[in-house]
Amino acid sequence: MPGNSCASARSAADLLRDARAGERAARIPEAIVSYEAAIAGAERAGEHLVLAEALRRLAVVRHRRGDSADARELCRRSHAVSRHAGDTVLAGEALNTLGGIDLETDAIA
Repeated sequence: MPGNSCASARSAADLLRDARAGERAARIPEAIVSYEAAIAGAERAGEHLVLAEALRRLAVVRHRRGDSADARELCRRSHAVSRHAGDTVLAGEALNTLGGIDLETDAIA
């Protein structure tokens, strides 16, 4: 796929920036593709902080599109990666996002 070869030549951080820009511009399908590419690139490169951020941001988009179960799993992965990397701020953001999803879906009382 031509888009994948281009994506692999770009850094995960660049792909994350593209995804955020696409999300802000309401180009959600494009943002999802960029978040997924950023996740794959960060996993390959061992860029844990970019990976944690991309996972969490993709979780928000998935939740807004009605896929809260997938969003929760993405948040859990983001939290685990953040903890492994020793970044308590990103770990807290992942838990905060997870809590927000649970509140919005009445998953907690």
